[in-house]
Amino acid sequence: MRRSCLLLIPLCTLLIFGPLVRAQENATITGTVVDPSDAVVPNVEITLTNPATGQARKTVTDNSGIYLFANVGVGRFTLDATIKGFQRSTRTDLVVNTAQTLRQDFKLTVGSETQSVTVEADALQLQSETSEVSNLITGEQVTQLATNGRNVVSLAALGMGVSNNLPAFGGVNALTAANGLSFSGTRSTHNIYLLDGGN
Repeated sequence: MRRSCLLLIPLCTLLIFGPLVRAQENATITGTVVDPSDAVVPNVEITLTNPATGQARKTVTDNSGIYLFANVGVGRFTLDATIKGFQRSTRTDLVVNTAQTLRQDFKLTVGSETQSVTVEADALQLQSETSEVSNLITGEQVTQLATNGRNVVSLAALGMGVSNNLPAFGGVNALTAANGLSFSGTRSTHNIYLLDGGN
């Protein structure tokens, strides 16, 4: 009996906290679908596909022409919008990062479903859905640091609207060395540092 209880504890822990591990990549993709006269189009089937894995998710627009995909993982995606009486519209190469809210609107063109309009995503995407101010530093950027000690905090200090009181040499231990950064006038104690989506 005691051995069964010992095995049951790790299993319960995994079941309770397992979804939280996946929730670290909780990005969202949303948008509105309109026709050529800018009237909203309800019941449009929107398909979100990850070409790397082949995984596809589907939803339909509501009465306001709005669609939403929650809990989207990090990666590159393709969005398709299809409804009878309009050409199929596709957005390719959409880059989704951790905890991002990405807006992709569709303006449908009247025509047959067999016709299609494909738009490749812009390299620069504006975060317009939240008031959040954030910068994403890639692993490649970290390995190419030209700052003293290759400190990621020193790299973040080079961002727009960032003020700092960092020493001339911060060392390689990043946050344990010095982290006095202020983004657009906020307090340095309000900063949150994420590594692969986790605190």
